Parts: sequence; structure tokens; C-alpha cells
Amino acid sequence: MAPEPQPRWLAYLALGIGILSIGFSAIFVRWADAPGTVISFYRMAIATLVLAWPFYRRASKHHGITPQGARLAVLGGLLFASDLTLWSTGVMLSGATNPTLLSNTAPVWVGLGAIVFFRERLGARFWLGLALAVSGAMLILGLDALAAADLGLGSVLGLGSAIFYGGYFLVAQRGRQSLDSLSYLWLAALSA
Repeated sequence: MAPEPQPRWLAYLALGIGILSIGFSAIFVRWADAPGTVISFYRMAIATLVLAWPFYRRASKHHGITPQGARLAVLGGLLFASDLTLWSTGVMLSGATNPTLLSNTAPVWVGLGAIVFFRERLGARFWLGLALAVSGAMLILGLDALAAADLGLGSVLGLGSAIFYGGYFLVAQRGRQSLDSLSYLWLAALSA
């Protein structure tokens, strides 16, 4: 007997909550008024706890975790932890605008990393989409960034965050070849 499907509105509700949470994350970081490492730790600790039971259920039904997949998930988690820590610290040092704008250059680093490390050929549509996405981020955040064009330590941390986030995506691309999404995400969150 097949399990009953969940109502679609629950998926859309979860997606909406996720979008709002990510959209307000810089504000939440500023409200926390704590060091970036502390904010990042709790962000990942809560996610790890929330996903622990679904991960356990998934792992007990399937044949376990491959060592290669686990190594990649742990590496991905360390890259993601570095991303979060640098970005949170940058937001606390210089406000939300510049670190967030520079952190949103991660797709540039993903594209370059895919070319350099994986020898992938990325088509014109990828680069056009990337230019459109970065332009959109600059348009949304850029007006405030031009008014406060202080490229201090917070901005440097935002750029470093983008490089680590790009690395996370590149490692996740390989890790997902040997692990399902939930297993990869939980192991990465645990290591982060």
C-alpha cells in the first residue's frame, strides 16, 4: 500500500517560509548581535537537530552511507561553515549590504570552478543567466552599496564567503552522485 501524498500547499508553505527566512537572514544576523562564529554554529546546530530524525529514518531504510559520499559531505560542511562564518562576521562588521552583495557572487566562482576543476564546458545560456542574476543582485543591493561604498574588512569577508559557498556547491555536485539529498545535507550540516 502506497503512502498518501502530502497536500501541495504544505510544500509551497515550506518554500515560502524558506524564501522569507533566507531573505531576512542578514537582518536576523544583525539582530542577533553576536559573533559570526556563534551565529553560524547555532544556525547549523538547529538545522542538524531538525533533520536528525528524517535522516535516521532514511539511513535505516537504505543501505547506509558510502565512505566517498561521507567524505565529500564533510568537506562540503566545512566549506559551508566557512561561508556562513565569513558572511555573518562581515555583516556584523559592515552591515548587510556589501557582504551580502559580494557573497551573491558565488555563482561566478561555481562557474569558474566547474571549468577549472571539472573541465566542464558551460554554455552561453549559463553565462547569460549568471550575468542576469548578478545584475539583479547588484540592482537590488547596489543602490545602497554605492551610497556606502566602503570596501573594508566586511566586504572582503563577503567575497571570501562567496568563494567558500561556490566550493560548497562544487563539492555537493560530486557528493550527490553517491548520496541522496537528505543524507548529504544532514552530514554536511553536522560537520558544519
